[in-house]
This record gives sequence, structure tokens and C-alpha cells, in this order.
Amino acid sequence: MHTSSRVYFPLHRASSLDSPAKYSDDEMAVINELQAMDGDLKQNLIQALPSLPPTLIMKIRQETANSDSPLGIIAGMLQDVVEERLKAAKETLQSLLQAGEVRKLDSLIGKAAKNGDLDAAFFQVMNVNMNDAAADQSDSDEEASRYQILQHIYTRCQEELEKNISPGLGLLNKLLRTDQESIRANIYEHYLTPPNTTIQSPDGNS
Repeated sequence: MHTSSRVYFPLHRASSLDSPAKYSDDEMAVINELQAMDGDLKQNLIQALPSLPPTLIMKIRQETANSDSPLGIIAGMLQDVVEERLKAAKETLQSLLQAGEVRKLDSLIGKAAKNGDLDAAFFQVMNVNMNDAAADQSDSDEEASRYQILQHIYTRCQEELEKNISPGLGLLNKLLRTDQESIRANIYEHYLTPPNTTIQSPDGNS
């Protein structure tokens, strides 16, 4: 398995020219809760990040990071946390692309899942790189190979995560990431169609 190991790092640092975000009452309640937490703000944000709504994260990142207001402090700290997560995700994907063989790749994916490295930031980095490779795959055989390997990594990572969630949610994820209608039909038949319990006798009668 040989392909280019370059990985794009999707960063969006909000400009101070961005329009001010408008927060709902529920979003303000979350922000106030973050402000009221004891201990280190960065560690609190790291722990809270998986449960924060993506829209709220984007709104906070639109704030101008500064030390003059509580929200500005949170915005600056959140920007640092998100960038650190994306940087770690880039390194994880780079290590997977450099695996060299399928068996080693599977081992690395299992280790990454166990360590919690296959998070939202990882899949954001994955999607950016898959979109880039898909757009360029017609230009060269190398890009086509890179796209196929990224697709394989994405599927294997999803499969690894599905081992640790409920069977119903795992089946839903499998269906959502399956593009081919014939394969989806096979999945429906395998998991959702009641088994045939009819027993046929040797003479052909049921």
C-alpha cells in the first residue's frame, strides 16, 4: 500500500470582521456553565468539547479572542483546543497513510480507536483530504490511488467505531455510508429480514 502521505490540515481561524454571533437561551446557558466551572478552563473545555453542539462551537469561534471578556477568553481557549485536536488528527491520519501494509493499517486503526483518536476532528481531517483527493483523482494515477486508500481508511475507522456502539446505531451507520443500492439491499435482507423457518422434507413438502 503505497501512496502520498501528505495530509491537509483544515483550520478556520475566525476573523474579527466576522459578524457577531447570536446565541439562544440554551446556548447562553451552556456558555455560563463553562464560565462557572472550577479548575483549569482548557481542561474543562477539552472534557466538554465532545458534548458541545457543533453550531455553538462555530459561534464561539467567531468571537474575537481576547482577555477582556469572559466570552473572549473562552473563544481564544476553544480555538487553541480545536487546533490542537486537528493537529493530532492530522498526525493520526498521516501515520495511517504511512502504514505500508493492510495488516499494519488495521492494527494502527484499532489502536487509534482504543485511544480515542478517531474523534470528530479526525473525521473532519479525513473528509477534507477525501474531498481533495476525489477532486484530483482524474489528474493522475497517484491521486486515484490516494483516494481509494483514504476511502478504505474511512470505512475501516467507521467499522472499528461501530464495534463499541449499540447494534442498531451500528447498522444505521453502515447503511448511511453505503452508496450502492444493491449492497444496501443485502444489508437490509441480512439484518432486518426475518429468517426462513420453514423446514422442507426430503420429498419436497414443507
